[in-house]
Amino acid sequence: MLDEFGSEICWAWRLLLSKIGIAWEQTAIHSAPQIAYVKAGAPVPGAKFVIHADVEKWRRLPTMRLASIQRMHGCDYPVYADQKDVGFPDLDEQTICERDCIFDLFWLASGYEEAHLPQNRFGHFSLTEQNQESCRRAVGSAIGAKLEAHIRRFIDFEPVAPWPNGKKAAACFGHDVDYPQVKKSIEPLRILARQGKGGVAAAKDVLSGKRTHWHFQSWMDLEKSLGFRSGFYFVPVKGSLLQYALGRPDPFYDINSQKFRKLFDILLNNGFEVGLHASYNAYQSFEKFDGEKRKLAQACGSPVLGNRHHYWHLDPQNSDATLKIHESVGLLYDSSLNHENTVGWRRGLSWPFFPYLKEEKRQLQTLQLPNCWMDDHLFGHKKYNPGDPVEILRNALDTAKKQGGCFMADVHGYVYDSVLFPGWSDLYRTLLEIVAARSDFWVDTPANIAKFYIERYNIILKNSAGLEGNDSRFNINVVSA
Repeated sequence: MLDEFGSEICWAWRLLLSKIGIAWEQTAIHSAPQIAYVKAGAPVPGAKFVIHADVEKWRRLPTMRLASIQRMHGCDYPVYADQKDVGFPDLDEQTICERDCIFDLFWLASGYEEAHLPQNRFGHFSLTEQNQESCRRAVGSAIGAKLEAHIRRFIDFEPVAPWPNGKKAAACFGHDVDYPQVKKSIEPLRILARQGKGGVAAAKDVLSGKRTHWHFQSWMDLEKSLGFRSGFYFVPVKGSLLQYALGRPDPFYDINSQKFRKLFDILLNNGFEVGLHASYNAYQSFEKFDGEKRKLAQACGSPVLGNRHHYWHLDPQNSDATLKIHESVGLLYDSSLNHENTVGWRRGLSWPFFPYLKEEKRQLQTLQLPNCWMDDHLFGHKKYNPGDPVEILRNALDTAKKQGGCFMADVHGYVYDSVLFPGWSDLYRTLLEIVAARSDFWVDTPANIAKFYIERYNIILKNSAGLEGNDSRFNINVVSA
């Protein structure tokens, strides 16, 4: 069994140990390892921490579901990982974890759950309450945090710092640039659809040109006042109303126009990031995606390091295929794994991570910065996220901090005007002020956070040995990084 799933198990252990900040040495079963991962009943003399591998779960990997995992263990899975000690006994001479937490971590983080979820025409998943709660709690990272707490109790090591300057977590912010220029033929109708009769005055203001969507300087001024810099993600493909009506809802602007070229200079000269907002159908081929990345880089005069897909539109049938394209075109990071209607972390990880490519049984090289909150989660999709919006965001920040993760927010560039979008920019401003008042978050652009995390991972990997592929020896000693 371990030989058959060696690649998956190695990836999960690398994910866990690199997040903790431990360099490792994979060792033989007879060498008294500090940590052992073995089938139930297999003796491991001298091991301090033993996790039992669940053979049945690994063999059922493609068909497992969140509810199946819950039934097998007779507990509420999301609650177990965050609050209860199910599977984690008190420390004694040899601690044995009878629950296969490594499988649970892999199953969540690799996206196997998503194959069983229904989708709408945009490829967005319909989530059960259990799925939503799993995302909000970032259950995969909660499992890792629990394991880390136990490992720290019996192994003396000096971990590689998770974030710079002693910070416990990271935060970054981005703006999808969808409709920076008002389309007067449709925007008044959109306002009336959102606000009803109360939006008549605002619709007239848009028709007269009194109100626009061009708010780049406003976002910059707000963020700079708190010492922050964000990323702005642009779509290189110019759409049209006809294409929109036919099912390709791309924005209507031209990044090669003089107005946008000037904007790119302003953003970059002020320390902000220019990233790719891949078009609705960019996922369909390497050539399309690479062409868009090159077009944006040429227009802004700077390398394009990061991406987020328009409408979160990865390949609806195989998101891994899109993640592989990110690697092929040389992206440093992507931030497209998010759910359309739920605050939280889509694959249960609040940590940045290198996704696992199931078809090829390997780790991808493009880092995933999981997005936690999109503005519309708490406005258009509020019914899926009940409660006080500020408290929801506070709770998400607390979750990221507790797990040593990263909180990323996505706020559209055109929602700054509080008359056109009542409450949207106010909530974002409140979020920024909350983060600024905390001393436990490192805040930087998404690209800089990705660079730090990749460099940190490479340092740990350089000082480690093993966990590289299809190897059946899953016993580990902690070494100094």
